[in-house]
Amino acid sequence: MFSQAMDFSKNERTVNGEPSLLASAFVCASFVGGCTLSALLFLPFFWSWKKLGIALLAGAVCTLTLARGWVGLGHYQVLLRECFGAGWIMVGIQLTLAISTGAAIFILGASELREWRKSDSLFLGLWVLGTFIFAGFVNWSVNGRSVILLIPAVGILLARRLDKLSDKTPGIQRKIVLALALSGVVSLWVTKADSDWANSARQASEIIQQQTNKEIHPVWFEGHWGFQYYMQLWGARPVDFLRSETSEGDVLIVPGSNAMAYPLPSSQFVASSGLLRIKLAQPVSTMRWRRGAGFYSSFYGFLPFVFASPETEQYYVLRLASHWNAHITRTAQN
Repeated sequence: MFSQAMDFSKNERTVNGEPSLLASAFVCASFVGGCTLSALLFLPFFWSWKKLGIALLAGAVCTLTLARGWVGLGHYQVLLRECFGAGWIMVGIQLTLAISTGAAIFILGASELREWRKSDSLFLGLWVLGTFIFAGFVNWSVNGRSVILLIPAVGILLARRLDKLSDKTPGIQRKIVLALALSGVVSLWVTKADSDWANSARQASEIIQQQTNKEIHPVWFEGHWGFQYYMQLWGARPVDFLRSETSEGDVLIVPGSNAMAYPLPSSQFVASSGLLRIKLAQPVSTMRWRRGAGFYSSFYGFLPFVFASPETEQYYVLRLASHWNAHITRTAQN
């Protein structure tokens, strides 16, 4: 299983542009830190401000290294250029915090190995470090689903550190409860944003179905994920970039933010066009490559989620004027 995962990972990284080991380590730390961002609220209870300052400084240096391209970026180059060009301050701050937290988690895990004769410490240390290695260097891309595997271990490590506190006054207890409450708020907020984004694909599919239910021509669509699932439920056809044959009058739906959604056909192939917009309410994105958010794959972003202004999902509804060769459009982009 692991050899197959590594082979698939190698192929994907080669096709998309393989980043350096250092860049991969930074992105892995970003995902670990982002998915365990709650740990940042608990570190001040058992780390000195000097340690925290060093961790934040290290995170800032890593962020600057990525932003300036001082390491081999591979497929991250386009993402970083787009994100830092749009608004480098917010992205830079969030990336710094995420990498710093990820580095702190790595240190907590590694410190457990110093007591390797204790089975629980050895188990926790290997759990954390093993997930780091698999998520960052073995799996085909860094993603939140792989990183989530270490969250129970991180929770145990934090609980063990908090349990050893010498100061357990009511004031400290209240601060711990507050940190826990804030962690819950952030977690539920990100979950709500991801749920809204997923539901927007279903909403878009329903609207498109209503607009095209009297069509005599086939309705084609690009993209995958939930959008593909909902579109195929009512009979829309996914575009196969090697085999699909379209005709004059066919309808083509192209999502603005999705996997395998390529540039629009040139104007000579389009008789008419429309644009469907669905506004997302939450100022959090889990999959938005222009913002650097790629929870489900680091190919779409170097952070698991990003706080920014609410996004709008866009779907282009095109009436084809003549036969359109999808393979040519895909080849032209690549």
